[in-house]
Amino acid sequence: WLIAPGAVSQTGFSDGAMSDLTGLSLRGAGIDPAVKCLDESAQAFPSGGIKKALTDGSVSAFLPDAPKSEAAWREVFIALGARPLVKGFDYVRRHGDLVLFHTANAGEHTLVPPDDLADKDATELFSGKALSGSEFRLKTDGCDTLLLKFRR
Repeated sequence: WLIAPGAVSQTGFSDGAMSDLTGLSLRGAGIDPAVKCLDESAQAFPSGGIKKALTDGSVSAFLPDAPKSEAAWREVFIALGARPLVKGFDYVRRHGDLVLFHTANAGEHTLVPPDDLADKDATELFSGKALSGSEFRLKTDGCDTLLLKFRR
């Protein structure tokens, strides 16, 4: 959650609406541009935020401002339990056994497959090149898109 999630309700600004939406005790809707968390069970979080495990097993995180850099966003996602599959400024999208890798950078790239596809063979569908191993080293001359199909 960023800045003032759910702060505006049908009856105006509402701290209760923010808390209901996020599961965190947030205060400052419409009064102070910097919403604050008063939830004592919340833990400190990167980029000045907090996080809290909710009773349903999920985690709610709040940042008083949006991270300003790719590195700051990466730090936030790692703190939430995400595992980066590629370095910054590269992009990965997955649908089932298909993984799309896109980069704007020339050079060598390392792709670590998602856990359930680790150590599975793959074929790059545009070139037909076969890949195998626990991580793939991909070389590009610049902006490039690769589409990998993993064998289950």
